[in-house]
Amino acid sequence: QIKQLATLFCANKDDVTDLTTVELRLSSGNSVRLPKPVAELHHRLLTAEGRWLVPLLQGTEFASNGLWDQAVQELRIADELFPHQPIVMNNLAFAMLKQHQVNDSIAENSDVAETTQRSSLQQAWEYADMAVTAREDVAGFRETRGQIAAVMGRWDDAVDDLEHSLRQGHDSADLISTLSKARDQSQNRSR
Repeated sequence: QIKQLATLFCANKDDVTDLTTVELRLSSGNSVRLPKPVAELHHRLLTAEGRWLVPLLQGTEFASNGLWDQAVQELRIADELFPHQPIVMNNLAFAMLKQHQVNDSIAENSDVAETTQRSSLQQAWEYADMAVTAREDVAGFRETRGQIAAVMGRWDDAVDDLEHSLRQGHDSADLISTLSKARDQSQNRSR
């Protein structure tokens, strides 16, 4: 599981397929050989280079508890510290989508609120798109972008991304529900 986590921190998919191992000296004096992505994650955690990980983990924890405003705030900090990191961009896009959905359900029907909401959703799409572009092999990133596409009414994009995620083993109730709606909407448009 550590290796799976470490591969998500790789900036591009070529780093994930690097099957080389590297030697890591432990504080006990012993050495272990670890896959390169795991060793790099370990190094980042121990150096200033890894300071983006704290707001990433805090933001992700806030998101898992439905605290979308705090999640977006922490994930923006992570993005500032390590711009264009795919997992940060994906998690930020997801938190912004959820924040949009909450705000949309309670927003007054003012033009300003609607314009702000659209702008925020467009920004979420851009983050998700950058994450997928960097790491198209991560099904969860495609699911995030597909969910955002559906909310934006980009039905064909939603179908493409969500079907890809489904083929890769992501089969959450949310994904299946949104994919069904996206398929219906896409077919209705083509009639």
